[in-house]
Amino acid sequence: MPLFCTLPTIIRGSYSVKLITKLLKHGKRWYSLSLLTVDISLFGFTNPENVSSPLLIVAFLVLCINIFFAVYALNIIAGRGGFVISAQQRKAAYIGAGVFSVVIALQSIGQLTVRDIAVMLPFVVIGYLYVTYGQTSKQA
Repeated sequence: MPLFCTLPTIIRGSYSVKLITKLLKHGKRWYSLSLLTVDISLFGFTNPENVSSPLLIVAFLVLCINIFFAVYALNIIAGRGGFVISAQQRKAAYIGAGVFSVVIALQSIGQLTVRDIAVMLPFVVIGYLYVTYGQTSKQA
């Protein structure tokens, strides 16, 4: 039986209540569903040329959150696939997501040049070393 035939029955029945409580118990799924809803509403139903500046800033922040969760999901998938991901690799992935967000921000306002990347790269390396060295010295 096709899904669209059983969907009204699922929504009317007690299964929908069980489904909602199951989604509320699993916070990660709830966050994913709410982020997907925000994505669809911001990126699907708005025109960036006709929208106010504060909404563009909110959309950029949502894009940064999406990049972060994409990197986080890739870490989880790689961990379940048998790859051993250390804390340093995880931090490097998160810093990479932040750098990617900054590059997107600079590109979107038309200020991205090779010089910006050349200046940002040493700061990223120093920041990564600071974060990883700071954690190892606290553990010792």
